[in-house]
Amino acid sequence: MYAFGGMVCYLASGLSLNAALGTELAHMHHWSIWRGSFEDALIYVRRAHEVVIEKVIAELPALNKDRLSNAIRELCDPDPTVRGHPANIQGSGARFGFDRYESLFDLLARHEELERRRAS
Repeated sequence: MYAFGGMVCYLASGLSLNAALGTELAHMHHWSIWRGSFEDALIYVRRAHEVVIEKVIAELPALNKDRLSNAIRELCDPDPTVRGHPANIQGSGARFGFDRYESLFDLLARHEELERRRAS
């Protein structure tokens, strides 16, 4: 899910999620340096991640920005225990299922196509 969300970030905004996250993290908390537990690092990763996500959202196209930014947040959450669609996390569907995202991105593509036709 995280890798897919990172791809969505890149395709929608041109920003590489992991590269941006690596530059936002304090040197001592970077994954190449950190020797503590993931749980101990999560607070620092989450802070840096939020800064990166805000940069990504600022680059998103206006059309369906809210839906797209929500999907990116869900797919790329640094904590794997809360990553994914909220309905799936609560037990409705496969825990890491992509069905809801497949439907969402199909809908967003159709909206984009309709907007292009209207603009022509």
